[in-house]
Amino acid sequence: MQKLSVKSIVVTIIFSLLVLTLLDMFIWNRTKSFLYEQIQVDLNNQVNLARKIIDINDLLKNDNVKLKTFSDEIKRLTQLRTTIISKDGVVLSDSEIDIIDLPKVENHIMRPEVQAALSSGSGFAIRKSETIDKDLMYYCENLHLNKRVIGFIRFAMFSTNFDEKMDFLNSLLAFSNLFMLVIVILFLYYYNKHIQSHIKKINNELEQAKKKNRYTAISPQRYNELDSIAGLINSIGLNLQNQIDDLSDNNSELSRVFNSLSEGVAAFSESGHLLFCNQSFKMFFEFEENPEHNSFYDIIHFPPIINDIDEFLKKDKKISRRIKFFKNKYIDYNISGMQYNINESRGFILTLNDVTKLARLEIVRQDFVANVSHEFKTPLTSIRGYSETLLSGKVNDETIKNKFLQKIENQAIHLENMVTDLLQLSRIEKKEFIDISAIDPYPIIDELVSDFKVQCESKGVKLTKDHNCENVKIETNERLLQTLVSNLLTNALKYNKDNGEIKIYCENYNGNFILSVSDQGIGIPEKEQNRIFERFYRVEEAMELYPEGSGLGLSIVKNIVDLLNGEITLESKKGEGSKFSIIFPLV
Repeated sequence: MQKLSVKSIVVTIIFSLLVLTLLDMFIWNRTKSFLYEQIQVDLNNQVNLARKIIDINDLLKNDNVKLKTFSDEIKRLTQLRTTIISKDGVVLSDSEIDIIDLPKVENHIMRPEVQAALSSGSGFAIRKSETIDKDLMYYCENLHLNKRVIGFIRFAMFSTNFDEKMDFLNSLLAFSNLFMLVIVILFLYYYNKHIQSHIKKINNELEQAKKKNRYTAISPQRYNELDSIAGLINSIGLNLQNQIDDLSDNNSELSRVFNSLSEGVAAFSESGHLLFCNQSFKMFFEFEENPEHNSFYDIIHFPPIINDIDEFLKKDKKISRRIKFFKNKYIDYNISGMQYNINESRGFILTLNDVTKLARLEIVRQDFVANVSHEFKTPLTSIRGYSETLLSGKVNDETIKNKFLQKIENQAIHLENMVTDLLQLSRIEKKEFIDISAIDPYPIIDELVSDFKVQCESKGVKLTKDHNCENVKIETNERLLQTLVSNLLTNALKYNKDNGEIKIYCENYNGNFILSVSDQGIGIPEKEQNRIFERFYRVEEAMELYPEGSGLGLSIVKNIVDLLNGEITLESKKGEGSKFSIIFPLV
């Protein structure tokens, strides 16, 4: 690539040479014309002197002898070769030729200077003389009588003086050209060096800006042209910096969104090397560093996914699967193709989603359906059996009939209770009780305790209540609180021992309202305490003691507590009773 400075110097030198050449030609031509004019003026003066010497009559008579005398005299006076020519072009005398040799001289009528004199009165020409074989300058004027041309007088002189002047002029022009060319080259050199220093200054500032993370503007320049260029560069640089900042902000925002996804996402090249991934993906496989360009074999330590990636790379077919992951976790993962660059080959994307809750809900749903089916099947089978026995007509004893009918009624009531509990549990899970407000829980609890005293007395169970709180308020719903306390009291009554005791205690402790319900019943084994809030789950002794139970009471209690942002705890020992504590934050 050519340098602009070198090209500029070459072009300038060529242009200077062209200008000097044209100038030289003009000076040379003008000087030459000037010298010619001066010579012609001098020769004209000499002709005027010669006119006074020549006798026109002798010219008319073609008297060669006298004309020879005239030409020689003129030659002596002017130091110029003198030739007298008739109007027909015949040479009548010549200061350099003897009279006897004149007949040998050719006619001069067609000589350029004679033709010019014939047409304009005077003529000038430079050419080689055929007579003496040397370059001469010829000047010719006509001789006339009564405005009639009767002949010509011609002077001839050597061009030595003229040539010397022209040679001097040529030397002067050559020296001047050389001097001017040197001056131009020196000027161009220093001027170019000066400009280059300013350009280098801009270049150095750009080099420094290139090393920095942000663009720094070029300082103002001394010359308007360079300052204009620096201004344009600054404008472009700042514009690019703004675009980079915008792209960086967009990239950061996209990165934040990408990393905030709960799904793990990772992109791999066709060869299986990691291109990028988000934070969720790192959490799935428990690594903190960015292992870009590592193979998926080194990152994914889970054989099923590795095998599916190998299968995808072989068949290039999308793979979707749900599988149990480490630590009882379930995940959905998808492997699909990706072309991450138009000019590059195809890679693939691996997405993972933690579906543990969904999987567990699915398991719960399946268990729920199985449990409901089982729980409904037992009373329905009993009802059907007793009904078929009665309808068969084989039972004639009224006592037995009444006993069977009583069994049918009990099982129907059991089914009704289960349906009621299920509907209530469903409404609680759907949060249909939305009219929650700040209320005092103690009057509701006090009313329920009064209602349960009759039932407790009929079973010989002592019911006591105590409280250490007044004028407290919690965020709740009256029906929900009634259902919660009622279920706890019902369980405490059902599974209490004979002549046992139920205690209800309310207190305001550390900004919380605490409700405790304790009994002296069968208790709950420690290994089963973490399951008693599941639907339909009942400990073995509870089923033996009260087979009609649905196993939904404590599940309802737990869902109500969760709905009201509370907390429930259990303290129990087998054979010694249980204590349930409900904690609600005070308003």
